[in-house]
Amino acid sequence: MRFETKNNKVKCIRTAKGQRDNNKEAIVVTFDAHLHEIAPHVMSSLSANEQQELNHWLDDRNCLRDRSIREVILYALPGLLNESRDAIDKLPAISVDLHQELSTAITSFSNTLVANQERSAESKDKPNLKHMSSSDALKEILGILKKSL
Repeated sequence: MRFETKNNKVKCIRTAKGQRDNNKEAIVVTFDAHLHEIAPHVMSSLSANEQQELNHWLDDRNCLRDRSIREVILYALPGLLNESRDAIDKLPAISVDLHQELSTAITSFSNTLVANQERSAESKDKPNLKHMSSSDALKEILGILKKSL
């Protein structure tokens, strides 16, 4: 079971192995992404294992939403930097202005990170996501940031 959030809806997508190792996906049920409690008709559409997966996924999503916006931004940054690096590699070029802005921001951030190294602690700020993939977590974080900004 895979869960996808789009347009304020959560899609519960079942993946089944098809012929010749082709995976077939089917949307089993969709519900409002703002709900904190899942309606019985949604749960009844899922198997017991899928219900458990959905509950774990919701726990992970709530873990992200319970964080302060500053923690969310810091948690998202490594994923955003990786995506940005990939974007630069795939673009034919970036403007001189954007290159300068990125260089300045990254240098400033790096200096601040080094200056605050002694304040680093054991994983207080990183949520312990057990069932949500890093790409799903990044999507959720971007949604949180969008609402906050």
